[in-house]
Amino acid sequence: MDTSNLIKSTCIALVEMLPGAIASAAHEVSGLFDATPEECAYLEKATQSRRDEFLTGRYCLRQALAKLGHTDSTLLPDEDGVPILPTGTLGSISHSRGLCLAVATGTTDHIYLGIDVEKTTRLSKLAIKRVVHPGEASWVDENQLKASILFSAKEAFYKAQYPKWRCLGNFHDLALNVEESAQQATVLSISEQFPAELGTQADQFKFHYRLVEDYVVTLCYR
Repeated sequence: MDTSNLIKSTCIALVEMLPGAIASAAHEVSGLFDATPEECAYLEKATQSRRDEFLTGRYCLRQALAKLGHTDSTLLPDEDGVPILPTGTLGSISHSRGLCLAVATGTTDHIYLGIDVEKTTRLSKLAIKRVVHPGEASWVDENQLKASILFSAKEAFYKAQYPKWRCLGNFHDLALNVEESAQQATVLSISEQFPAELGTQADQFKFHYRLVEDYVVTLCYR
């Protein structure tokens, strides 16, 4: 399958969304990327599909970091699965159904950074109920595309906060207001599942999304 147009469109969408201090890269999931010796040891028992996703994600993250002047080759995960990045940087990786992308920035520019990509054709009616907070229900009205936008935005938020707080939440722990015309979102409410300090910062998070073919790509940062 020729994915060149998808990758090109995704890269354009990322550039449109990203503030100048955030770098990005995108690629189709591929088995062509080599692992460093340390990554080979980490992936020793991984399936081929998991290996391909991992190495494509690391390739994209290295590309983004290189745009910031960082050329470290090994990007192992820590015990919670968070990539161990060069000092003074933040980064995030996402992949869905063959598409992989990553973003990176410096900690002097941003405190939080998360990226997510999702197919917009996957959520069942039951899954939509699990994703949508009661405060979002009137806007979604069982619309699969709108629910997918919320799904992606919440995943991006969870990824953004996790390296600092290591807090897991479910989809009803966060409610968002989506501004379709601007392709942006803001936090309506956040549950006490998250640390109080994070709760006080929630309205300062920025969300930008773009629809690319049958994917939604969402950036969350502060």
